[in-house]
Amino acid sequence: MASIFSIISFSGIPANIAYNYSANVLRSFGDSKHPFYFLIISLVINVILDLILIGPLNMGIAGAAVATVISEAVSAMLNIGWILKKISYKKNLVKTASA
Repeated sequence: MASIFSIISFSGIPANIAYNYSANVLRSFGDSKHPFYFLIISLVINVILDLILIGPLNMGIAGAAVATVISEAVSAMLNIGWILKKISYKKNLVKTASA
């Protein structure tokens, strides 16, 4: 059972790295709130998916691991999306100011 959890969890390492990297980028620009909010959203998603995958779908340990990987990926995507939104906003701001 532990090997199943480990194999599935290790597949989520890229998402974990992406979250940590993007959260640190946001923090370096002085935005520590959004990575925290995105982590809370990820936590709620993880709990909901745990309840669904372990309960009604009877996936057991594999369901817990899948829920964790999905929630890590969501938190990474939210951080990266926020960074891209900030970058495009600043580009538009510069274009408008120079026009």
